[in-house]
Amino acid sequence: MGVTGKAIENKKVVIAPKGELDSSFAPEVDNFSSVGTISNMMAGPMINLNGDIMGVVQLFNKESPEEDNQITQRDQEELNCILVSLGEIVQSANSKYEFTKLC
Repeated sequence: MGVTGKAIENKKVVIAPKGELDSSFAPEVDNFSSVGTISNMMAGPMINLNGDIMGVVQLFNKESPEEDNQITQRDQEELNCILVSLGEIVQSANSKYEFTKLC
């Protein structure tokens, strides 16, 4: 299931502070694009206004020396703030694509 699966299942942001060393990390899902070593990770579902999951945002390898390169509560809050907007953008793009296919 991995970090990404937990984010989808719970419809909320999930953090793996130790990245690929975290017990919930699943490389086949959480590192699908083979980005290399993942030292920390945050994943959150893009949800439209109807509550449908439109996709997942994965953020890897935060680098911030003043925060010991760790994902913070503020990072999580900021991601939460944009997830619904991203869900609506994806929904709109999907709708436009479906309309274009019909023409």
